[in-house]
Amino acid sequence: MHFHILGVGAIGCHMATMLRMHQHTVTLLMKTKQRVEQFNAHQQTIVYTQENKTQRISGFETGLTTPCSLEKTTEAPIDILITCTKAHHIRDAIKPLIPRLTKDSTVVLLHNGMGVAEELMGSVWKNQSPPTVLVGVNQHGVERTGPFQITNHGGWEDPQALGISVYPHTSGTEKTLTIIEALTRIKPLSAVSLPWEELVKKMATKLVINACINPVATLLNCKNRYLIENNPHAERIMFSVCEEAMSVLGPMFPGETVDSLYATVRHVNHIRGNNTCSMLQDIHAKSTTEVDYINGYLCRLGIDQKKPTPTNQALVNFIHAKTTLVSK
Repeated sequence: MHFHILGVGAIGCHMATMLRMHQHTVTLLMKTKQRVEQFNAHQQTIVYTQENKTQRISGFETGLTTPCSLEKTTEAPIDILITCTKAHHIRDAIKPLIPRLTKDSTVVLLHNGMGVAEELMGSVWKNQSPPTVLVGVNQHGVERTGPFQITNHGGWEDPQALGISVYPHTSGTEKTLTIIEALTRIKPLSAVSLPWEELVKKMATKLVINACINPVATLLNCKNRYLIENNPHAERIMFSVCEEAMSVLGPMFPGETVDSLYATVRHVNHIRGNNTCSMLQDIHAKSTTEVDYINGYLCRLGIDQKKPTPTNQALVNFIHAKTTLVSK
């Protein structure tokens, strides 16, 4: 199969590596010629480290996400597109590729936060038939350690590290099942096909985990583990995030309590303790973060439901303030 990868950060490089190691054709889509030249200078390889074993993976093709006319394009259609850009970049990043995406294409969305698929349906594909959309929830703790260089701190041991489901407002086909099957056959991905309702719960759980860990670790400028190693102050903040999340997301967590939800956060924090969260990686790279699709999503739910979310709103404000400072 031929996969196009949009976004060559930590998750994009991880997906590209896994697919190439299992003999799939992979085209890395990059925004600028300079980025392609940087990849060429890197000997067109991705350096992948897992459990202290480092491999150099090669054999990738490259392409540009060059803006083109929405009426026609001379470039070949894209059969399978995996989007690994940040949640707040997906809509603008995918727009130049619309002429190459047909109703027979498949788009796999991999991002933190919630609400992106709905946003795309209401904007990019508002007046035309969308491709088949698969939504994935990724639990691999991948850290970008350099240009086209990543370390996977964990996920392969989780039998559902990559949950995948067909977005219900698009049509799954026999080809869709073939794509999902190809991903589930890649053992290190630990991919699994899930019913939509189960995937939404998994997505909501990951949202809460990210809402707790990412902004707090970013503000403290530390690896995940330092949030729960003799740090009751950080834990109080994260517990408060869980309380507000349970208030606005309660129906998605039947049988759960705030305590059980926070226990899940602590468990993930423990097993991904050596990871630098993606939000802190963004700050180090002087990039904008996904906070508006994580804590900000919880705040928007709170507004809709007339429920206060002061801790999440404070974290959103602090992260935006920090982003402003580092971008100067």
